[in-house]
Amino acid sequence: MAVERKALVRRGAGPFGRLVNFFSESWQELKKVSWPSRIEVKNFTLVVIVAVLFVGLCLFVFDTILGLFTRSLFGR
Repeated sequence: MAVERKALVRRGAGPFGRLVNFFSESWQELKKVSWPSRIEVKNFTLVVIVAVLFVGLCLFVFDTILGLFTRSLFGR
């Protein structure tokens, strides 16, 4: 909390000063981030796509089975 107050005092307490302070602190935090490599991003993207396709296929199968069940139950 004290660090935030010092930052606000340094940049000014008005709306523009707070906005500049926000972007400045955000940029400092982005410098600390450990970004994934291109290969890691590719692998994680592939995992997400496969998982989405698998869940979609499971939902399709369950929906089809339940649809057939309800049609036979109500005689349509």
